[in-house]
Amino acid sequence: MFDYKSLEALSAVIDLQSFDLAAEKLFITQSAISQRIKALEHYFGQPLLIRDLPYIPTELGQLLLNHYRKTKLLEDDTRAKLSSHIERTRLSIAINRDSLDIWFPAVFKSLSDLKNITLEVITDDQEITLDYFKKGLASACLSTSEKAISGCQVDFLGYMDYLLVANPNFKKHYFRNEKDIKKNLIGAPAVIYDVKDTLHKRYLEQFFNIYDQSPPYQIIPSVNGFRQFAALGYGYALIPRIDIKKELQNKQLVEICPKKVWRMPLYWHSWQIQTKLYKAFNALVLKVAKNQLDQE
Repeated sequence: MFDYKSLEALSAVIDLQSFDLAAEKLFITQSAISQRIKALEHYFGQPLLIRDLPYIPTELGQLLLNHYRKTKLLEDDTRAKLSSHIERTRLSIAINRDSLDIWFPAVFKSLSDLKNITLEVITDDQEITLDYFKKGLASACLSTSEKAISGCQVDFLGYMDYLLVANPNFKKHYFRNEKDIKKNLIGAPAVIYDVKDTLHKRYLEQFFNIYDQSPPYQIIPSVNGFRQFAALGYGYALIPRIDIKKELQNKQLVEICPKKVWRMPLYWHSWQIQTKLYKAFNALVLKVAKNQLDQE
């Protein structure tokens, strides 16, 4: 049987990144926090915490934290059924930045219907978000992977279509030679989100077999700034169609390769064991996605 008081101490240290603050939260001494974690480590025969800032759980420590947080979620749900005076349920989700800024705000607008939820949002590339879920750092995540991990379920959300676009004058200047599109794509400055953003590279590989060369990249780590940077004519970019409907309509942006659309499928990963609030939140995400994203 697990020592949940010790797991609670470990979780508090990781969440607050401080033994002192963890002690204050649990109304015990810092020494008691240390003793509880050491007792747990002695029981399992290996360390559960890397004791250098930032505090990071070991692989076993993260496994135990994942179990503790699932159990805590179930306890909160049971408490909600027994009493109207409950602690708030904390949910952490990992999601890509495009979704967070473009269509996920519609989820936030409906959160008022889900009482007693405290939400933490982790943003990263859609190819990386699943790692947060696997490690127990997120209660649910949005990913491009359709494969469910053990003990979890996966639901299809829809598609985000990415178009290769540029300012009309930029296209006229850099893509005037339509017979040598590969040379144009490599020679013109492109815009990416950050160093983890491999979407542009993968687009060039899939549609144009460009593997060993790349355009000069400009890095703009903002969804709004990314769109504006391209609209102002500083580079060409892959941008979700849903985010640039107005710019396409008023010709601020035009497509460079209209027949070559990057269709990105999105999936929602969650635990199979679901509390009432957790289930309601996941259902809300699926409902909003169905209305916001392409389904076919």
